[in-house]
Amino acid sequence: MKNYFILLSIFFLSFLPKQEAINWQNGSELNWKSFKAKAPRSSSYRALSAVGISAGMSLENNILELTVQSFFEPKESWTKEKESEYLLNHEQMHFNISEIHARRLRKEYLNADWTLKNFNSNFSKMLKKQLAEENKMQKAYDSETNHSIVKEEQTRWDRFIKKELKELNRYGSNRVVLKLK
Repeated sequence: MKNYFILLSIFFLSFLPKQEAINWQNGSELNWKSFKAKAPRSSSYRALSAVGISAGMSLENNILELTVQSFFEPKESWTKEKESEYLLNHEQMHFNISEIHARRLRKEYLNADWTLKNFNSNFSKMLKKQLAEENKMQKAYDSETNHSIVKEEQTRWDRFIKKELKELNRYGSNRVVLKLK
């Protein structure tokens, strides 16, 4: 018995991750060359990072394999300030927030009570919850830092994001494999 099911969601934009997407990895950092979209003149923002979480599952012989990946979409991301390392850090933190929620989702998947009857609904319910929480955190991050302008808040968020990534380090693997009851 083989079943495949994939759900995707993106913060800021709705699209499927393309082959050019940059998957979050330990130690990987964005650079301004990663931002390939043309900045809209009408926007008052200085940059936009299209980040998101993709999640999928497969079931074979009662073995459930879940994959969760946070990613950055270069062709949907843009900047008006290619020289500002400070702004680049702010955009990196958006990517890192996606990874925090990918790790929280992996943790939730690992700690759930999975059965053949509930795996599909569990998968969807937990994914929707983390996507909503990620969206809420992304908005709070931009609101509290005023899109990086409030430096004290930016520093506070930088510390918080790094601490969260460290605390969730054991959930850094993109794959979760479980035996269903």
